[in-house]
Amino acid sequence: MSLRYIRLLIVSACCAAASVHVVHAQETINYASVSGRVIDTQSGTVAGASVRARRIETNVTAETVTDSAGRFRFPYLSVGTYEVTVHREGFTDTTRTVTATVGSASTSGWVASTASGG
Repeated sequence: MSLRYIRLLIVSACCAAASVHVVHAQETINYASVSGRVIDTQSGTVAGASVRARRIETNVTAETVTDSAGRFRFPYLSVGTYEVTVHREGFTDTTRTVTATVGSASTSGWVASTASGG
C-alpha cells in the first residue's frame, strides 16, 4: 500500500467516527426524556415498580421498572403529551400527565401510597 492510500484511509475512518457523534447529538435534540424517583410515604424507595408512559396522541406506550433506588427513566421519547403511570403491588397507582418537548429532560418525584391509604 502506498503512503497516500494509508493517509486517505485514516482520514476516511476519522470522518466516519466523527459523524457518529453528530448523529447521536441530533437524536437528543429531536427527542425528550422523562425520569423520576418513586418513594413511599415514609420516604423509603419503591424498587420494582412498573412505570408506563403512554403518548396520548398516538396511544403508543413505553415501559420500564424502577431500580433499587426507586429511579426510572425514559431516555428517548417522541415529543408529545404522555400519561405516566406508576404501579406496584400493595400501592395505589399514581398517574400524571407530562408534556415532553424537544430536548427537554423532565424529572420528578413520585410518592406511592399504600393501597390501604397509609
